Amino acid sequence: MVDKTGLDNILFDSFTKCIVNDYIFICNLDTKVCRWSGNTLERFEMPGEYIVNTSEFLHKYIHPEDLDKFNMAVLTISREKKSVHGLEIRIRDKNARYVACVCNAEVTYSESLKNYIVNGVIYDYSEEKKIDSVTQLHGRKEYFSYISELNQNDVKITMMMVVIDLFSNLRAMFGTAYCDEILKDFGEFLKDTVGDEGKVFYLENANFGLVLFSDSEVKAVSIYEKIRRFAGSKHKIQGKTSTYRTIAGASVVNKKVNSTKELFNQVVYCVGISRNKRHGLLEFFDAQNINQISNDRELLRSVYNSIMNECEGFFLKYQPIIDAKTNKIIGAEVLSRLNSLTEGVLTPRLFLSAVNNVGLT
Repeated sequence: MVDKTGLDNILFDSFTKCIVNDYIFICNLDTKVCRWSGNTLERFEMPGEYIVNTSEFLHKYIHPEDLDKFNMAVLTISREKKSVHGLEIRIRDKNARYVACVCNAEVTYSESLKNYIVNGVIYDYSEEKKIDSVTQLHGRKEYFSYISELNQNDVKITMMMVVIDLFSNLRAMFGTAYCDEILKDFGEFLKDTVGDEGKVFYLENANFGLVLFSDSEVKAVSIYEKIRRFAGSKHKIQGKTSTYRTIAGASVVNKKVNSTKELFNQVVYCVGISRNKRHGLLEFFDAQNINQISNDRELLRSVYNSIMNECEGFFLKYQPIIDAKTNKIIGAEVLSRLNSLTEGVLTPRLFLSAVNNVGLT
């Protein structure tokens, strides 16, 4: 006979009728008996509503890579009698598919029962399609929402975007199934590497968003170097070996902003610099540098317009060359100048520097 002390609760019965997509449970820590909502039994094919020694029973349902943190959470609850919130684990359903879930468990002491009772809920993110089925990571919408929440709470972070470069070529060579395995392995590596220092999101295609709980560029570079080394190592999947390279951009956010989309655009811009100029190294957004590039483009527009109008505005200046011994002029240095209607008189140092800055040399 199962000891149901503290588990036959009218509130529990009411919640099981109201909550459809998530799974609730109530557990007596002293009797080690746990009661589950009916939809849990259906989704995960549990043997019954009441289960003895639930933590041991759940071992065969929890993803092997999540067992360590699951066991740590169980010890926190059972020995320390402390609540656990935000436990991210994958649980195998009746179709043998691992479902990404987040578990919250609240520990309370019942004076009337003289027992510790755990009330909990398991949120099924896959039901709300917030989790990508391949990478098992939160998506683009959650990425922006999370950044916005942190920014409103004045949390200093580093936004980073990591891209597997030329991923379409890999897909053409090896096929979709192979590349899905690459995305899955890469996503898992990112989560392991970032750990408790941030969160990882899958944005789309081969783009991953990282949010680091730090405004240290040094820390971000350290994490990214590990990612680059992993990408460049040999990956054997389905009997085939491949390597790939990553590109990445980042923006340090240490003050409140009006638009997270603007921050994202900054990071995307830096990804382009990483690919085209930095050979895949991490590029940080620099507002002053962006302003300089904008000014340089305006300057180049003036130069271009002058050239297209038969070099209108260009003129020569002559600087004499004097022999120091005889004090006589022995020649002249010819200097080019541009009299721009918008910029004034420009020396080659200015307009050639602009050409270099925008990457036209």
